[in-house]
Amino acid sequence: MLTETRPRPLTERQEALYRFIYEFTCRNGFQPSLREIGEHFSFNTSAGVCPHLKALQSKGWIKTEYQRSKAIRFVFTPDGRPWRGFTEVAEEVADPGIIPETEFAG
Repeated sequence: MLTETRPRPLTERQEALYRFIYEFTCRNGFQPSLREIGEHFSFNTSAGVCPHLKALQSKGWIKTEYQRSKAIRFVFTPDGRPWRGFTEVAEEVADPGIIPETEFAG
């Protein structure tokens, strides 16, 4: 099985959604719920988020676990580098105190 080394390009909307999830997770130490994502993007229902997450997954940016709440695993950082975990992110942010030192399962 081939492992994709570069993600496929995102649309503007997909990139905005990905960045929201990524930055929310970095800032809060946990992922946003479907409801929080939907509210941020003014979707009428939480179910409106699912096709966008599927697109992110099909393009190689995230992996999701079926029927698990907040089960998004990052594959790449917003700039397209392979995801190495929150330890790497903590080194890049201005205030590393906002990110827990432990790594997440994603």
